[in-house]
Amino acid sequence: MEGDVLIGAINWPAMLAIGGALLGGIFALLKWFAGRLLADIEARLTRIDDLENRFERLMAELPLHYQRREDAIREFTAINTKLDRLYELLARGGNK
Repeated sequence: MEGDVLIGAINWPAMLAIGGALLGGIFALLKWFAGRLLADIEARLTRIDDLENRFERLMAELPLHYQRREDAIREFTAINTKLDRLYELLARGGNK
């Protein structure tokens, strides 16, 4: 008999409403958290795309601003050879 009193005392519609509200709150919290994660991922992907674009631009401009060591040595060797020939001509008095 005591069990009959307890079963009758539980307000099932109220319990279902409270359970539904808690479950809805949990789902809303999960949705908010997933939205934050997706926004963070999008921001990072945008930043990565920006870095890729900057890197590609740098690689395209690099040959304009960079001279290889071998090229510089070849250039200085050619200039020194021309200066040596000019010095020899001046040392001889301009006669061949």
